[in-house]
Amino acid sequence: LKEADHLKQDLNEAKDAERRAKQKLLEITKTTYPLIAAYSSPPPPTGPESPEMAVDMGSSIRMDFKDSDMKRLSMEIERERLEYMEKSKHLQDQLKELKSEIESLKLEEQQQAGLYSLRSYAEPPYIPHSN
Repeated sequence: LKEADHLKQDLNEAKDAERRAKQKLLEITKTTYPLIAAYSSPPPPTGPESPEMAVDMGSSIRMDFKDSDMKRLSMEIERERLEYMEKSKHLQDQLKELKSEIESLKLEEQQQAGLYSLRSYAEPPYIPHSN
């Protein structure tokens, strides 16, 4: 019973970790995507010597930095998600195993209780008769 409670706690912790990771991803994408959208819009046509060209080059560098950050975070989140799925499956398997073990013990207990009740009907206790 303690093991089942421990497994449930582990499963809940894994679910919380997944929820936190999703929240983290949402926060990151919420703040990053508007920047990427602004940087990825086509620049206005300018001459090679214009000051806007220098600004666009700086923007593309920042966009690349944000893209690499996004890729790294996406990979990290995917890795955490896979770890969670693996742990979750393992915990679910253990939980199924414990449940089947409990069911078999209950069945065994019921069968033994049934045997005892059958014995009492089949073999009434011996009571000596006094003549």
